[in-house]
Amino acid sequence: MTKPHPLTDEICDQITDELGYDTIENAMRAGADWQLEQDYNRLEDFVEEFSYRGHNDAANYELRCFLSSFIKSYMRLTQEDDS
Repeated sequence: MTKPHPLTDEICDQITDELGYDTIENAMRAGADWQLEQDYNRLEDFVEEFSYRGHNDAANYELRCFLSSFIKSYMRLTQEDDS
């Protein structure tokens, strides 16, 4: 059995207050946006390294298109009425 997550409601409220977010949901969205940006940067670094390894332009382009589509479709599911 795993240990319970140490992020209690009290800690969430404290983080929300200290960072100036009006709700924990907005704080979580900001955290998710930050994580998405970090993941995107890592993917960009990977693509850059991929291109340096001698892959041709078509392979580089195909990989970039796939990653762009992946990020838009799978990593960031959004709703129009929820920002």
